[in-house]
Amino acid sequence: MKKLQWDQIGIMNMNYLFYTLDYFLDAARDMGVKNVNLWAANPHLHLEDGTDEDFQAVGEKMKERGLRCFCVCPEQVVYPFNIAAEDAMIRRRSITAMKRAVKLCRILGSPLLHICPGWGFYDKPDGLKLAWELSRDAMIEIGKAAAEEGITLALEPLQIVESNLVGDIASAKKMLDEVASDHVKLLVDTCHMAVKGENLEDYFRTFGKDLVHIHLNESGQVPWGYGNLPLETYVSQLEEYEFEGTITLEVCARRHYIDPNKTVRNGVDMVRKAICG
Repeated sequence: MKKLQWDQIGIMNMNYLFYTLDYFLDAARDMGVKNVNLWAANPHLHLEDGTDEDFQAVGEKMKERGLRCFCVCPEQVVYPFNIAAEDAMIRRRSITAMKRAVKLCRILGSPLLHICPGWGFYDKPDGLKLAWELSRDAMIEIGKAAAEEGITLALEPLQIVESNLVGDIASAKKMLDEVASDHVKLLVDTCHMAVKGENLEDYFRTFGKDLVHIHLNESGQVPWGYGNLPLETYVSQLEEYEFEGTITLEVCARRHYIDPNKTVRNGVDMVRKAICG
């Protein structure tokens, strides 16, 4: 059994939406976290508005604080990006933005780019086949751009409130098989997984080393200590399967956006204790 290492753990700035990026980066440093999963969206950094110089400036801010970016997560749910969109303009804009995110990864030295499957219209069940094909073909295209830069896409299965395309083991396996790229792998969110009644063991048995990133999340995507998921069990399973990838502690529950440092620190301390004792 291979022990998890603290330097596999990072936090994300999404729940610091109402604070400056500098405030978040200072918080990460002060909590003893070494890694950042960069949520790329306004007001911190927008893919379409940001210049290469802006990207480089963010990298310098991280470096000054002894942090590294181990994943870039462009906002793809509430922003107008949908790689499976029937509207050709929206889809092309989305693909272009994800290719821009590949460049952001290169500038920041991030090995991973978080990719979401997009969605098809929920009132057009007959259109899901088209949406699936549009999503798959977009991932193939973006994956080729990522491969040229040595970046890996990490596809996340989502809940039905975010996507009706990839949401469980079966659909994730089907999508990865059809994309068939060494540069498109899998990301698993333990909150989404638990909602579906799935478990980490089944993901490891199905995907093995193609599981490259974990969102180690509580129920309702609150910080650890405010929900009811089994942190110790997850840590034990990650160690049992000798997971060597990276792990983000993500918070998406907006009530924890108001005073993020207090609740995030509590979650970080819980995970540190579970890993390091």
